[in-house]
Amino acid sequence: MKIRQILKDIKGATVVEYALIASIIALAIVVGFQVISGAVQTKYTTVGTAITNSTTGSSGG
Repeated sequence: MKIRQILKDIKGATVVEYALIASIIALAIVVGFQVISGAVQTKYTTVGTAITNSTTGSSGG
C-alpha cells in the first residue's frame, strides 16, 4: 500500500509542476502581447498623426 501512496504523490507533484509551467508560459504570453500592443499603438498613432498633418497641410494649396 505504501508504494501506491508514493506513486500517487509523485503523479500529484508532476501535475503541479506542469500546472506551474503552463502558468509561467501563459504569463509570458500575456506580457509579450502587452509589449507588442504598446509598440503597435505607437505606430498607429504616428501614422495617424502623419496623415492628419498631410491632409491639413495640403488643403491651403
